[in-house]
Amino acid sequence: MKKLIYSLLIFAFFSCQLEKEKEISYVLISGTVLNPTGDVVQISSKDFKIELPLNEENSFSDTLWIENSGYYSFRAGRESSAMFLTKGDNIQLSVNTEEFDESISYTGKGSEANNYLAKKYLQSELNTPSFDEFFSKDEAEFSSLNQSLYDQEMELLLSSNIADKHFVEMEMKALKYDYLANLSAYEEYHLYLTKDESFVVSDELYDPLTGLDFTNEADYNDFPSYRSLVSNHYVTDISDMDGLDSTFIRIDMIPSATIKNDLLNSFRYEFSPAHPYLEHFYALMMQVSSDEEFKIMLTEKFEKYENLTSGNTSPSFAYPTKDGNVISLDDLRGKYVYVDVWATWCGPCKREIPYLKELTSDYKGKDIAFVSISIDERKDYDKWIAMLADKEMEGIQLFADKDWKSDFVQAYAIEGIPRFILIDKDGKIISADEARPSEPKLREKFNELL
Repeated sequence: MKKLIYSLLIFAFFSCQLEKEKEISYVLISGTVLNPTGDVVQISSKDFKIELPLNEENSFSDTLWIENSGYYSFRAGRESSAMFLTKGDNIQLSVNTEEFDESISYTGKGSEANNYLAKKYLQSELNTPSFDEFFSKDEAEFSSLNQSLYDQEMELLLSSNIADKHFVEMEMKALKYDYLANLSAYEEYHLYLTKDESFVVSDELYDPLTGLDFTNEADYNDFPSYRSLVSNHYVTDISDMDGLDSTFIRIDMIPSATIKNDLLNSFRYEFSPAHPYLEHFYALMMQVSSDEEFKIMLTEKFEKYENLTSGNTSPSFAYPTKDGNVISLDDLRGKYVYVDVWATWCGPCKREIPYLKELTSDYKGKDIAFVSISIDERKDYDKWIAMLADKEMEGIQLFADKDWKSDFVQAYAIEGIPRFILIDKDGKIISADEARPSEPKLREKFNELL
C-alpha cells in the first residue's frame, strides 16, 4: 500500500512538472550593449514589440511574455539581428554596435540556436552581393548564385549540430522560403534595376515554386519570406480590370482571414489616385476585407483620392530652400511641375537621384520645373544639406515643415516614398502618382507635353 501511495505521489509530482512546463510562456533575457547609439533596445516579431531601456552600465534585463516560440528581431539603434526565442529560454546577449554582426553572441539556455543565427547572418553579409548587384545579374548567374547561397546556409545549419530539433526544422523551412522568395522577386527587381522592358524570365526559373501552398497560415505567421511569396503570388497584375477581378476572386477563396486581410492591406500601395480603375479597386477591397479598421482607413483614402484624379486642382506647397527662400507651387505657374517627395534615409529615393539629375539637365530651358521636397525630420536638416552637396543635387530643393505630417504630404495621402507627382501649367494634377525618373515612359510623357 505504501509503495502504491509513493508511486502515485511520484506520478502526481511529474504530472505537475509537465503541466508547469506547458504553462511556461516567458523568456528571460538580459544583455549588454557596447557603444550604444540610443537608450533602448527593441525586440519584435510580426505581432510582438517591446523596448527595453539600457541602464547606466548599458545593460538591460526583462521577462518577455510571448505567445509563440519562433523568430524575433533584436535591434539596437539602426542595427538588427534575427533571434529565435523558445518559451523557457534564459538568454544572455552581448554586442558591440561598432561591429554589430561580428560581435553579437549569446550564452545561456537558447544560445545554441541564436549563435548559429549570428554566424548565418555574418556569412550572408560576407557572401551575398548588394541588392543591386544580386538582382541585376542575368538569369543564369542569378539562379546559380541563389542556389549556392542556399547550399552554403544549409551546410552551416547541418554542421552546427543544434540539439533543438524544432528549431532545425523551422530553420530549414526558413532557408527554403528565402531561396524561393528570391526566385519569385527576381523578374520584378531585375526589370527595375536594368530598365530592360523586353526582359522576361524563363519558365524553368519558377519550377521550384510549382505546387507551393500559398494558404498556410502557420508559415505565414512564422516566416517573413513566406509572407513575401504569398504577396508576390497574388500581386500579379492588378493594373487592369481583368487582373483586378481575377486576383480578388482568388484572394476571396483563401481560407485564412489573416492572410486575406494582410494581402488587402498590402494593396494599399497599389491603391493610388493614378490607378485607372480606382473606384472598382475600392469596391473590391471593401467587399473582400473583413477588417473594419482597414475599411475605415481605405474609405478615408478613397475620399481623398477622388480629389486627386487628373484634372483636379493640386494641393499647394510653400517650403524653404537651403538658403531660406520660400518657393510655392503658385510661384511656378506657367510651367509643368514634376515633384519628387523623398528623404535622405530612403534607399529607393537615393537610387533615383542620378536619373533625376539627368532629367533636370536634359530638360533645362524647357517649361518644366523639377522640385524635390524632403520629408526628413527637423533634426536631420544638416544631413539633408550634406546630401544636397554630396550628390550635387539640382533643381528646386525644398525642406517640408512637418515631415510626414506636412500639409502637402497629407493632402496627397502619401504613405510611401519616393513619390512623384506631375502638375500642369495651371496648377492642375496630371498624375498624383507619376512614373519614376528611371522609367523610360516618363521621358515619353515629357516629350509629348513639351
